[in-house]
Amino acid sequence: MTNKGAQQPLGATGAGLRLGGGDYELGSPQSRAAALSLMAARKLSERRIDVVSSVLRPDANGKIRIGTWIEGDDGSLFRFSTIPPGMTVEEAERTISQPGWKPTP
Repeated sequence: MTNKGAQQPLGATGAGLRLGGGDYELGSPQSRAAALSLMAARKLSERRIDVVSSVLRPDANGKIRIGTWIEGDDGSLFRFSTIPPGMTVEEAERTISQPGWKPTP
């Protein structure tokens, strides 16, 4: 058995290991996977502000309206949505996750 000297241990999650798409041949599966991984990590780190209102509006008629995400100057995302009074956010999320649900114009 030989002593390999001081080595930096690698964590189970690869902490400190930063591979980008440029570390692989352009168009290779590894390059695409690295780029997708970086994009997913960036998406998870975005600040999101999701405002949900259940104030009765005359034109709402009990409809669920989910706003579109708008990107701010600082890169944060903002969305304004309305749900019928008495409906919880969890109920609205279950409703809109149903196959065939379409947003109200």
